Amino acid sequence: MNNIGVGKYLYLALVAKDFFRNILLYVKRRLIKRAIRSVTLTRHEYDEGAWQSIFAERAWESFDSLEDYVCAKNDSRKIVCLIDGKISKVTAGEYYRFRRDNLATLLSGWVDAQQELIELGCGYGINLFSLIGTAAQPKYMVGMDVSEKGLTAGGQIAGYFNIDNVEFLNIDLLDVNHKNMAIINGKTVFTYYCLEQLGNYMDQVLDNLIKAKPKRVIHIEPTREILDPSILLDLNSIIYSHSMDYPSTLIAGLKAREEVQELKILKIEKRVFAPTLRHYPAFIVWEPRESGS
Repeated sequence: MNNIGVGKYLYLALVAKDFFRNILLYVKRRLIKRAIRSVTLTRHEYDEGAWQSIFAERAWESFDSLEDYVCAKNDSRKIVCLIDGKISKVTAGEYYRFRRDNLATLLSGWVDAQQELIELGCGYGINLFSLIGTAAQPKYMVGMDVSEKGLTAGGQIAGYFNIDNVEFLNIDLLDVNHKNMAIINGKTVFTYYCLEQLGNYMDQVLDNLIKAKPKRVIHIEPTREILDPSILLDLNSIIYSHSMDYPSTLIAGLKAREEVQELKILKIEKRVFAPTLRHYPAFIVWEPRESGS
């Protein structure tokens, strides 16, 4: 993989190009009256968009192994992306192999291989499938999502590759009484670019997670709270985030709940990786506190 940082002037040119693209996107979206993001809207967008395409194309049937599918083997399209903070030009297949290895690295120090791992907002399960065969693979995994099409596709992928340690279940993170909320109790859970879809309900999601009493919560989520507008790359992501109406309250919400002893934050750091030149995540780990502790 040709993972080398570009020179100063090429760096500026590439980021500036993406920056002006995001400015135009921001202006365009501000001129259009957009629906407030909700569970119903998110489910519709994914069921009729991304997950519908995944479900219809059934691309996994073109691969001999789950690893080849997860890593998009033979996808030789050249992309300009971010890898470990550097702008890199690699094939799509090379990036997705990095993505798999990077996810395993991020989770490996926080996930017990002998315990169950739950992903909230799992879509069709690509993150869970990515962990299979890595050092971070847990004993059993559960993917939860609001989209039935995503869950159905995940189940079919697992069946196709004879994966028997992954299960897919429905959940609504805004419904604290949802029947599958109880499964979270005592488990390590993670989210990956999930909460941005429910930004208007961030407080409700955090409160419901605390009430569900997980053992540990890991977020790999973009938020403007980690970005510095004096850094061109960060400014580019800030503009993009605003254009998409993505939230910027995750860390503030966690810190507010830490102050009242509802949880303990174990880690917050910026991680600069993405298949584009924008929208990279924070890596956050927290644990609920027992009442009175």
